[in-house]
Amino acid sequence: MTDFQKKLGLKKADQIAIVVEDMEKVIHYYENTLGLGPFHRPEINYFNKYYYNEKVDSDWEMAFCSLGDVELELIQPTREPTIYHDFLKTQGEGLHHIGFVIDNFSEVIDICKKKNIEVIQWGEGDTSKFAYLATEKPGGVIYEIIEREVSRV
Repeated sequence: MTDFQKKLGLKKADQIAIVVEDMEKVIHYYENTLGLGPFHRPEINYFNKYYYNEKVDSDWEMAFCSLGDVELELIQPTREPTIYHDFLKTQGEGLHHIGFVIDNFSEVIDICKKKNIEVIQWGEGDTSKFAYLATEKPGGVIYEIIEREVSRV
């Protein structure tokens, strides 16, 4: 475990997320060719969404499957602005973030602020909260912190 993980209280990675342009096409390929899945598409309602400190009405679709101890998340952005749209425009489809489930969301956000780690997108829903941290330089991968009541897969 890295010092960064210890300071933020991040245990093990719980999620790997891929941003896609066509959810149906990717799910079909992953299930029928790679044998992954089944994918679940729960309805998750985020009533507060922020993109770089601005409240937004953006939207995206999500699908999840189990990879053993890790959840695979597919994300297809549908209404801008989101960091997923940004990613597709600059990188194309691919690995977007690694997620960590935590139970001390506010504390981790406070630690990030003290360490000057920018929160680039976050939201709050009925059963969960999430925040993406600007950890992509160096290394190319964003970290996500997730606080939720139950696992999605």
